[in-house]
Amino acid sequence: MCGWLTGQGENQVGTTRLTLQAETGVQQGDPLGPVLLALALAAFLKALSRKFSGMTIVAIHDDLTLVGQLPTLKEALHWG
Repeated sequence: MCGWLTGQGENQVGTTRLTLQAETGVQQGDPLGPVLLALALAAFLKALSRKFSGMTIVAIHDDLTLVGQLPTLKEALHWG
């Protein structure tokens, strides 16, 4: 669970500000972040490519591109 918008205070002009505070997960800038993301996505991408073999999947970090026939793409976007 992420503690979104948990901290409150006043900034320099006297208005209320909200801060984002991560309570779990990988912190921003963690050197293991890209590796953990790749591991998490690997199983999903393998299953997706097996299920929709006529579709090309290109994945670079967190950017995914699906190429294929429109009905296949529609089905893939609603799969899972």
